[in-house]
Amino acid sequence: MNSEREYNRIIHLCNAARMGGRMDGDLLEDRTREFVSRPRWQSGAEIFWDAVHWYHQDRWANQDTRVFVVVEKDALSGVLAPTCHALDTPLLAARGYPLVTVLYEFAVNEIIPAINETQR
Repeated sequence: MNSEREYNRIIHLCNAARMGGRMDGDLLEDRTREFVSRPRWQSGAEIFWDAVHWYHQDRWANQDTRVFVVVEKDALSGVLAPTCHALDTPLLAARGYPLVTVLYEFAVNEIIPAINETQR
């Protein structure tokens, strides 16, 4: 059973193991907190090469079917994200009971445009 007491005990043990050098700091991810900062470049050339890296065309355009990946556990998104990114497939980590806003935005930004393009 996942009680709050058990959850807090696991957090304490993981933090102690990380601080004590017994657990790799990259082993666990906290996707609920994000450090936000403005992007920075050292030169115009860096901006150009960054833009080249991020530019892509929709691989699913003109296909009969469009794929979306929705997972309940956010922890799985770390495993699936590289493959979804490589295949230009949207990934939504619903986290159990997602807010209606998240599902609405997903439908408006991803699913409805695909339906309008007659994709299944």
